[in-house]
Amino acid sequence: MRQWAETGPDVADLYDDDPDMDVPMWRALDLQRAYAYRDRVVIATLLSELNETQLAHACTVLIGNYNDDLRGLSRLLRTDVSARALLREVDHAAALAPAEHEFAVTTAVRDVAHARTDMTTALAALDTVARAHLLASYITAMTNAGSRQPSRSPS
Repeated sequence: MRQWAETGPDVADLYDDDPDMDVPMWRALDLQRAYAYRDRVVIATLLSELNETQLAHACTVLIGNYNDDLRGLSRLLRTDVSARALLREVDHAAALAPAEHEFAVTTAVRDVAHARTDMTTALAALDTVARAHLLASYITAMTNAGSRQPSRSPS
């Protein structure tokens, strides 16, 4: 296995030793892409063929991407990014989730935004598919928020 950079592993490195996990890794990335392109059909069907173990691995990839994007957006904005600041963006992205998951996702994000719980607890309370949709929605919200920020030179 390759040596990881100080920022952590490349997402493809996570499953180099386990080819069975390639499918969940790519499904996680495809889910993010589907949210970015606002493709409801793909969003609704993408995770349906994964078993529970594969869904958990897809969520692991999404958690890694969530953490990386949160750090990147915080650096871009030069401040911590709160769920409250992203609430409108997350609501727009979560509206693309299948109906059976949209309410769970938006409720969990609102609980985090209003400090009724933290993100780790909110994620743990969701079933695995809803957890994947929450993470993909949140990543999309962060990407959209970051793309609207003016370019800044590094300090």
